[in-house]
Amino acid sequence: MVEAVNATGSHWFDAGAMRFFQSRVEYVDTVDADRGQWLFISSEQFDETEPRLYTVREVDTSRSYPGTRGAVVDTVGEFQGHETFVDALATLRTYRRALVMSRARWTPPDPRDMFTD
Repeated sequence: MVEAVNATGSHWFDAGAMRFFQSRVEYVDTVDADRGQWLFISSEQFDETEPRLYTVREVDTSRSYPGTRGAVVDTVGEFQGHETFVDALATLRTYRRALVMSRARWTPPDPRDMFTD
């Protein structure tokens, strides 16, 4: 995921940016690698006196923000919205299920196939 995002010209995972925000990638879940879509959990710590908090994020390398280059990295829910990794992981899994369900296509049956003579 990191390599794919970097290849788009995004600076999201640059070492300097990660260091500045004391950010870590804690978990990655592939949604659709062929489309360049992942979910991941990041954690950030403001300073050594503050707790490390967790954020669920969604990556799409097939899109970019208007007027920019690079992948779209969106926050799912609130930035640092989870006090524990376990809570963030539960949110990620719930969101992933919703994504899968929203992509499922239901095709109504042909009425001609519903009745037989």
